[in-house]
Amino acid sequence: MTFAEPAVIRPPRRVAPATDVSYVLFHHAGGASSVFHEWHTLLADAGRVVAPDLPGRRRRIRETPIRDAERAVRDLVSLLDQQHVTPPYVLLGHSMGAVLAYELAKAWQASGRPEPEALYVSGSRPPHLYRGEHWCAGLDDDALRAETARWSGGSRMSVQSSSPHQLALLRADLAVCRDYRWTPRVPLSCPVVAFTGTDDPIATTQQMRGWADYTTGPFTHRVVTGHHFFLYEPETSDHVRSALRSHSAGPRTDDGDSQ
Repeated sequence: MTFAEPAVIRPPRRVAPATDVSYVLFHHAGGASSVFHEWHTLLADAGRVVAPDLPGRRRRIRETPIRDAERAVRDLVSLLDQQHVTPPYVLLGHSMGAVLAYELAKAWQASGRPEPEALYVSGSRPPHLYRGEHWCAGLDDDALRAETARWSGGSRMSVQSSSPHQLALLRADLAVCRDYRWTPRVPLSCPVVAFTGTDDPIATTQQMRGWADYTTGPFTHRVVTGHHFFLYEPETSDHVRSALRSHSAGPRTDDGDSQ
């Protein structure tokens, strides 16, 4: 993992997007914005891509990692405000990132902002099913590596060779998951799209259906082949990016017309 990067990656676009939509992407526990590196290029003509980092990674490597959910949400609200992320926007989060995306949507809603155009959640049980499980508390480094290998099905996303720093980040993020408690509130009204991996041991197909209760608007549930980190497999990533593109009018020509 490379850390000499901005806290919010936002590379220059080669093609002017037809809309001002912002795609805000939230990484999984132990991850960083680098997991969405290719998405910036592949969605550049559809809108602005923003991938925030929590403290302790990339440019924020010298900041102390956050270990509780409320602080994590406050940090993201502040960071995205500094980056002038304004409506219209689409939120997508994987695993821990899905819950943070939902809580960010509710925080912005409470402050008077419009809801997102859509909320995409991937590989995360719905908020009411975060019930304080141990989330690997007390495991030594070898046991933690083995557990993440089980989640990933042996994919490249496991932390078999993770450095002590990466393991410390994962432990902090898992503490966020242990700390998180959902507060019942009025559902969103925007579309919610949920993705499940067929062999995901963390968020099962049945659990993912529970996201339907978090919106009064349309709910779509899609099941794809894979373990917990299915979102980062090329075929699934292409499918999800295609869905995200539905919120954009497409690339603009020089005279401002959509193609």
